[in-house]
Formats: sequence, C-alpha cells, structure tokens
Amino acid sequence: MPSLCRSRDAAGRRTGGAARATVAYERAILRRAFNLAIEKGVLATAPRITVEKVDNARSGFFTPGDFAALVVEIRDPVLRRYLRAKHLLGWRDNELKRLLWSNVDRDLKEVRVAARDR
Repeated sequence: MPSLCRSRDAAGRRTGGAARATVAYERAILRRAFNLAIEKGVLATAPRITVEKVDNARSGFFTPGDFAALVVEIRDPVLRRYLRAKHLLGWRDNELKRLLWSNVDRDLKEVRVAARDR
C-alpha cells in the first residue's frame, strides 16, 4: 500500500515541509487513480483515502488606484520595478525571484515560470 494512503503519512509529509495544499492534491490524485483502476477492472477494491479540504485562495488584491498610490511612495527604483513586475504578472515571490533572461522569449512575447528545484 503506498504510504500516501495513510493519514499518518500525510502528517509526515507536512512535517517534512510539504504544504497542506500539496498533500491534499497528491492524495486526491492517488484516490482518483485507485478509482480509475476499479472502473477499468484492474482492482476490485481500493483503500479509503481522505483528502483534507484546503482553502488557500489568494486574497488582499490591490485596486489599480491603490497600487499606483503605493508605487509612487516607493523610493527604491529596484523595489518599485520588482513590485510592478509582481503586480503585472501575478506571480508569487518565489517564482519572480527565480526569473532569468532565459525564461523570456522576446519573439513570442512570453515570460515563463521556471520550474522549482526539488
């Protein structure tokens, strides 16, 4: 039985540094895989896998006017550019901090989020 099926192993994933949403997502995928295996006749039964409901929607958005008022007060030009990029792209801090020129395709006018090192 995969260790992600047991509740105590989910708790272990949390103490190991995995976010609650990550553990819930992994467990939902695992539960779905077992259910598909039953539907396809590969398995006769599946373990009961509970998935914690996680409410981690982003909140605290700026209106355009609020953001403009904030940026005007920032004296550091680097911080001002960083905040503008963060606001424009909607990226998380860790995503923006990993941004390299190799993630920018000027021909396609695209900026890609770099994969996180694991």
